[in-house]
Amino acid sequence: MPRRSRLKTFYRDGTQEGVGGSVPLLSCRRVSIFFGALVAINKLSFELEKGIILGIGGPNGAGKTTLFDALSGLHSPDTGDILLNGRSISGLPPHEICHAGIARTFQLNAFFGTMSVMENVLIASQHGHKSIDFQRTYFNSSERRRAESALELVGLSDKAHLTAASLDILGQKLLMIAAAIATDPQLLLLDEPVGGLIPREIEQVEQIIRKLTHERDITIILIEHVMRFLTGLSDEILIMNFGEKLFQGSPDDLASDKKVIDVYLGEGVSGKIGSVRKDEVKNSENGLESVADESNSLKLHESDKWSIDVESFARKLCQQYFNGRLYPIDYMELEKLLEERGEDDRPTRVSRATRRVIHAKKIGEVESQTFELLRTVLEEEQNVRGINMIFSNREKPKLDFDNKSLRLKTLEEATKRILDSESRQGNIGGKEIEELRSAYLLKPSVDEKILNKSEKMDNG
Repeated sequence: MPRRSRLKTFYRDGTQEGVGGSVPLLSCRRVSIFFGALVAINKLSFELEKGIILGIGGPNGAGKTTLFDALSGLHSPDTGDILLNGRSISGLPPHEICHAGIARTFQLNAFFGTMSVMENVLIASQHGHKSIDFQRTYFNSSERRRAESALELVGLSDKAHLTAASLDILGQKLLMIAAAIATDPQLLLLDEPVGGLIPREIEQVEQIIRKLTHERDITIILIEHVMRFLTGLSDEILIMNFGEKLFQGSPDDLASDKKVIDVYLGEGVSGKIGSVRKDEVKNSENGLESVADESNSLKLHESDKWSIDVESFARKLCQQYFNGRLYPIDYMELEKLLEERGEDDRPTRVSRATRRVIHAKKIGEVESQTFELLRTVLEEEQNVRGINMIFSNREKPKLDFDNKSLRLKTLEEATKRILDSESRQGNIGGKEIEELRSAYLLKPSVDEKILNKSEKMDNG
């Protein structure tokens, strides 16, 4: 499905690009928030229309959660204005902003732990949807319908009777999302919805978020440090740093932005990642053959940490490509790692094949051939490692049959088994006698005989 792009760009002077006739769902106009001398948000402006997912990233302390606090009413902007459907919501209390159509979740799971899952969502459905004139001791049918629908959407219907505190981390995050959507919001703010989750759980949350936008037409702004999740799910990306907008645009353009790369990977890294060697361009037509031809001169496996890390990242990149879930952001860490060592500095087959994949991406070549080569090299490395493991097992040192300490220890263990057998059964069997005889003679075991025979064949 093609990404939708409805995020409008504001420049520092307040002018706007791509102004349309319709009123946007959300407008932030030169919003600033101060905590004493600290500028948490600095003249931030953007507009967001209905039905898209805006991903907000940035390092810790960039002002992302503070922006959520301003949008949800926990902090009022010191300067600037926030509009929802053309109406200013700056200065409104959180419950009125929630009733107006903005719901949110938090970094730390927030719920009533001693209440059931259903009761948590019912409370959100009752109090978050609209103002009530008096406190009721019951939930009406519409409130129950919203709560049941929310639990069904996130997959917690079968756990509705459980106490909230008994849920695992994923369940607690899903509970917060269910409570938020039970308020029937137009705009949902998700603060690190997959933080602390494993890949399988992250995919589950991603599917739920897609349902919210496609089936319920809920607009979503999410904050996340898991960049693959952020770039893979979002229609637009907004990167913040020191309270300001560092980048705004398509996820496909994110990995090539110099400022973003320097912020996430360190200053100066973008210059290294962006450089393409002239000799690589010159030899691009014969790139695949050169990797294969030079494979005999490369080591099968480097035991240093750099080579191990390259292989680990390469396997992950290859898996993501063949699963159809590879995004430009996935190349960043691997490119940085490869730049730590020159192409001719102790290369491995994997590092050469990986460099060819990245080079193909940079010059716009079809990546399928390079990824097929990388997968082949990785499979061969795995097979070689298995063979080496077999040989390493066969290289175990032989027993020293004249070792007195080993003889005494073996005799002691065999004698103990005989005494135990006599105390239990009152007699000694032939098996125990044979074990004692073997211990006295210190005969090798069957496995040891096979090992010795194999070694003799190798030496012969």
